[in-house]
Amino acid sequence: MAYFNNYFFIGTFDLISWTGYQILISESVTTAELSDVSGKIGLISSIQKTVGPGISAVVVNLLNYLGGFILDFLSFLYLAITVKKLHIEQPTPNSKKKNIKRILSDGIKFLINQHEIKWMVLSFLAANIGFQLIIPMLTFILKQRMHVSIDKISLLFTISSIASIIGNFIYLRYGKKIKLGLQLIAIGLLITLGFILMLDLKSFWLFLIGYAIVSFGSVWAQANFFTIIQSRTPNKYKGMVTSTSTSLTRITGPFIAILSGIIIKVSYELLFSLAILCMLLSIGITLLSKLYKLDYLK
Repeated sequence: MAYFNNYFFIGTFDLISWTGYQILISESVTTAELSDVSGKIGLISSIQKTVGPGISAVVVNLLNYLGGFILDFLSFLYLAITVKKLHIEQPTPNSKKKNIKRILSDGIKFLINQHEIKWMVLSFLAANIGFQLIIPMLTFILKQRMHVSIDKISLLFTISSIASIIGNFIYLRYGKKIKLGLQLIAIGLLITLGFILMLDLKSFWLFLIGYAIVSFGSVWAQANFFTIIQSRTPNKYKGMVTSTSTSLTRITGPFIAILSGIIIKVSYELLFSLAILCMLLSIGITLLSKLYKLDYLK
């Protein structure tokens, strides 16, 4: 129980730090730079996921598990020192101090009234539920349903990591040259295609190609989500909107993971079918809310 409590608190602090990190980035760059910054963050994250486990293994072997926490401490210490040096715009002396309740109220009202942000969050939430249905059960499906060897499982995750890196590279190069609305529809359809290929549980290679497509599309979708949300939010609401959108897309995780465990007992194929429906719902929201009309990022 003590380990569970520690893990819960570490996860909570990590989420708080990550949310603050997103707000800090959005306030430190211009709107024109958001697309490039989002792509670079995704690229770094993809590379970390590829080489991180190997580095972690070396650190743990040399310094035991304490080594991993020391690395975490050093990274947060460096970030704290860096943030302290940044200039933070102070409110004018004549501005009235607002209490937390008022700030939350204003932020939520802005989120509800801002058409593009509101529907973007709902669209991303629908797609995210599809991912949350599949990802926790991926290894279980490969082992129990497809009876895949450890080598092939490693190959699948390696290929998916490479696909993520390629996705970020292409996003960095072409993200600004394609209309945002067209990107939302195209990437949504691409991820849906990936889930459809993964529906064929008899072929490991089709499953691998499908997951690579999903990985490629997901990093692009995440970068677009961050870019669109931040580019349309005034600085005074960035904290509220970022924390709310992050919470909405993550709070469903534990419940969907439990649900996927129940569904998988009924049918493996049903799990992927629901993920496909979630993606189609996400695309439908994009069409009905007219997000597909979003122009180039200026």
